[in-house]
Amino acid sequence: MSQAIPKTGLSEIMRDWMSRRRKPFTRERLCRELGITTGKDREKVMGALYDFEKRGEIVRVPDEHNRRQYSYDPSWRKTQKESLLKPVILKAMYVSITFSLTDIQRLSNVSSRSYLDKIAKALRRKKLITMVARKPRLNGYGIENVYHIIDRERFRTELLD
Repeated sequence: MSQAIPKTGLSEIMRDWMSRRRKPFTRERLCRELGITTGKDREKVMGALYDFEKRGEIVRVPDEHNRRQYSYDPSWRKTQKESLLKPVILKAMYVSITFSLTDIQRLSNVSSRSYLDKIAKALRRKKLITMVARKPRLNGYGIENVYHIIDRERFRTELLD
């Protein structure tokens, strides 16, 4: 998150309320239940709902009265990280053989570097990759590790098949 955008906690409050709901809800119901009455605060809620929908955290539910109704999908985070990103990251590593995490981030189009660090740490613990060098970062600030796949066949059979 950018430091220019202050954290208000609105997303967490909305997420908590939406995850406890069993029935679909409307935008108006959400604002009423959270006690949000002013126009400026309602605009923030609408923007946050748009982000939730774009991420797949909430889904639109059809309604016979043609209202916008939403339902919370509790499995959105697991699906997003595990089933979509990890195979792409592992394949990028396999194809590269020797790589830095910045290279993998560029190849797999992953926005968060911390997730790549977590995967690399787990692979080092399993002795699937090893650090072979260090190089300057492309942005000119600091250095980063360069990794190498120790046994490509083992990497492929354990992670890609």
